Amino acid sequence: MAKAMTGIMDGGGYGTESPDHKGSIIIEWSSATPKQKTPRQILPGTFTRVLDWETERLIPAASVTVHAAYTSLITADVAVYLDECGEILYDLAEVAKSDAVPASFPFLVAEMRVR
Repeated sequence: MAKAMTGIMDGGGYGTESPDHKGSIIIEWSSATPKQKTPRQILPGTFTRVLDWETERLIPAASVTVHAAYTSLITADVAVYLDECGEILYDLAEVAKSDAVPASFPFLVAEMRVR
């Protein structure tokens, strides 16, 4: 369902004035992270994984910025590594041995969970 919704909420429903999203992702935090002391504490960025929503393959992300305004869908700008053809590299070994280029794209956040 999240993959089908590519617009932004505009009062009466979802609009289509949003950027093209590269896909849908899952953001996963490790259960080994420290317990929340207050409900407003920021989730730590360490031990965080970004997964492709459809395949649950790991996306080696250089950085993730989540946007969660109450009037729109939850999205994230994810800095991924691209090969020479502009495709996302999913294999960390390929990222390490190639001339991979980091680039940021908007993704829809389909799920957030603690593993």
